[in-house]
Amino acid sequence: MSKIPHGWRMELTDCIASYMKARFQEEVFSGPRALPDISIPFPVLCEADRISSVISQAYRCPINVGKNRGGKTCNAEAAERYVEVTEPSILVTDSNTIHVWYLPDALSPKRRADVWNCLHLLREPLRESIKASPQAWQTDKSYFRDDAELKGAINLSPAWFQQGRGPQNGFLEASQLLKSRTENISTREWVDQMSDTNALLSAILHVIHLRMYADGREALICLGKQAEQWADSDMSSILPIWSSTYSSMSVMVNRATCYHRDINGRDPWYDLLVTVGDYPPLDFVIPTLNLQLRYNPGTIISFSGSALEHGVEAVDSDRACLAYYMHANIHQLVHIPMCQSPQMDNLLPRPVATGELLI
Repeated sequence: MSKIPHGWRMELTDCIASYMKARFQEEVFSGPRALPDISIPFPVLCEADRISSVISQAYRCPINVGKNRGGKTCNAEAAERYVEVTEPSILVTDSNTIHVWYLPDALSPKRRADVWNCLHLLREPLRESIKASPQAWQTDKSYFRDDAELKGAINLSPAWFQQGRGPQNGFLEASQLLKSRTENISTREWVDQMSDTNALLSAILHVIHLRMYADGREALICLGKQAEQWADSDMSSILPIWSSTYSSMSVMVNRATCYHRDINGRDPWYDLLVTVGDYPPLDFVIPTLNLQLRYNPGTIISFSGSALEHGVEAVDSDRACLAYYMHANIHQLVHIPMCQSPQMDNLLPRPVATGELLI
């Protein structure tokens, strides 16, 4: 594996990821005691322990599911027949493929509050994102809560292609809100303040989908090298503080989500969602699996958003969702082959050399 450039925040992400993987193997497979790197701040270490424990609980509770291939079944009558899942679980098909990791209450109340409180830095870009006549439902005014003080939906990436473009007909650039401009200072400050949280969430991927973590990490390192070659100051200045191995993320505040599949990823990949706020019971519905997952604050769900139709109803209280994902055309550009879907056997421990990143 390539070495993370010195000074990048992903150096800490790797440390957290290795520790969480070791904690998982200690708890589930009676592996050797996990010892954290001294560079991990104590509050982050406590959060890593909490998340690792929920991941271990989920692994011990597999639920066998079958896919509903009959198309969209998302209506009130159908939803009443869906099985509701409320405890940490993994959803597995007969082929031993893990389609969903359901991690309720994985984030501590303190971490949830910190995530919500940081959103004030995004107030203006969130407000400006809402359109009366949008090109896509994601920013359609009708999906946002009318009386919410804070609402909107924005996308962030240190390097991506504009919509409809790719390696053949476009060029890489930082997303508009992360370019080196005065008006984007608050957005970059948000990325900076969210660094530890983004690293923790990214480290989950290292435990549950090892190959995807490594591929995402490698892609960002390659993008850093290309940014230097192109003298791209926008990409070169944001990549060092981008602590996630996911190359893109969306911030959605006080918005319902219509039933859909995502178009940017690939079926073997996991997107990662975390929900925060103060709101009554809510469900994350996956019609493809005839399931609904209780979606309380602090819940983390990792699943293939391109393979599984999903949606979330409106709620009359404050709620925000952070969604992390990768773009297939980025991996195509830097010649990283597509990984396979994660299997139960992929999580079994294997011998590693001292100091090796557990992938």
